[in-house]
Amino acid sequence: MLCLVLSVVPIALVPLGAGPVTTPWVLAGTRRFADLRRVPAAEWGGVRVPRAHRPAPGRGPAPGPARPPCRARPRPRGSRHRYGRTAPAAQRERNPSCEGAAMTTDDWEDRTAAAWAGFDDDPEQDPAAFRAVIDALAAELPGDGPRAPFERACAWDSTGHPDRAVPLYREALARGLGEADPYRGRRARIQLASSLRNLGRPQEGVDLLTPELDAPSDELDDAVRATLALCLSSLGRDREGLSLVLEALAAHLPRYRRSMAAYARRLTDAGS
Repeated sequence: MLCLVLSVVPIALVPLGAGPVTTPWVLAGTRRFADLRRVPAAEWGGVRVPRAHRPAPGRGPAPGPARPPCRARPRPRGSRHRYGRTAPAAQRERNPSCEGAAMTTDDWEDRTAAAWAGFDDDPEQDPAAFRAVIDALAAELPGDGPRAPFERACAWDSTGHPDRAVPLYREALARGLGEADPYRGRRARIQLASSLRNLGRPQEGVDLLTPELDAPSDELDDAVRATLALCLSSLGRDREGLSLVLEALAAHLPRYRRSMAAYARRLTDAGS
């Protein structure tokens, strides 16, 4: 609303002679303010808001073919969705492995997010065609980087082929995905553990995720505990799995947090 008022007032002053002087300055300031507000949207919400206005003639990049806007990703449905949200801009800037010679990081991220959003929106989409799209996007990345095998692993996993995804997750981690992008590195370990469980190898999943319980906290903490609980249940260690789930749930309860956390610990106490 403030930007709207600041834009309209100098335009209304044009007939009085003051508008031609004040309008360019006010609009330039309004644009700068809007640009500043795009930064928190990208860093806090992982949503890149494109600039709606065009640059002045003779400034900025030469016009080119329009690219699709960045689409907000829907919540996952079922087990199809393994990609998750696009990394915030601050994380992308710290991850040079996402950049190729013939593209910009934001453009590649936008096209990748759009491909996954289309996959989520169309349950009938041909899995092979979707994997081909992701494979083409991954081919734009540096050949020796960790991100390409991670993207291909997500595509195979989301289309029901955990056996094809497991070696690609391992390759991405071996190439240093966790060091280049800690958030995606943690996602890779969660998804790898889940795939190993689906392949009848839950103990490997437990070995992979147990150290994550002591890793720096982030929004994936609950996913770590839920996946580890499933792996433990597959090994017949249901009480340990239930303890992890209760521990994760307790942090979100409006009341009884302390009681539920205590019950979760007692499930694994000797002799309880």
